[in-house]
Amino acid sequence: MEELKRFILHLNPYAQILQSQFGQVELKSVLGTGTYNEEWAEGHPNWLAVPRGSEQSEVDEYGVESFIFEARSPFHPERFVLALSIDDGTLAGVMRSNGYCWIATHHSEAWIWPLWSW
Repeated sequence: MEELKRFILHLNPYAQILQSQFGQVELKSVLGTGTYNEEWAEGHPNWLAVPRGSEQSEVDEYGVESFIFEARSPFHPERFVLALSIDDGTLAGVMRSNGYCWIATHHSEAWIWPLWSW
């Protein structure tokens, strides 16, 4: 936590750092604070290092792609587990995915699907 605070303060020595659990903070501490100073920001050496309108998409810059998968059929349980194998499964290389899924052996349940692998 201390290393993260040092990093944030390196980026902006005037940053107000709020610690929270599960994102629970008073809204008045983050909305309408009047602490943003555009003149100070413009003086930062990396201010608009890439001019607006010249940005690259994440696909071009980092090779990040996204897609939406929809199906009316449920997942086969064994093949689903094999696909989730991070090292050599169908989803190898996937950094993040989320949503809901339906497993063929559990017809009356929708399962929450979070997957992060980094």
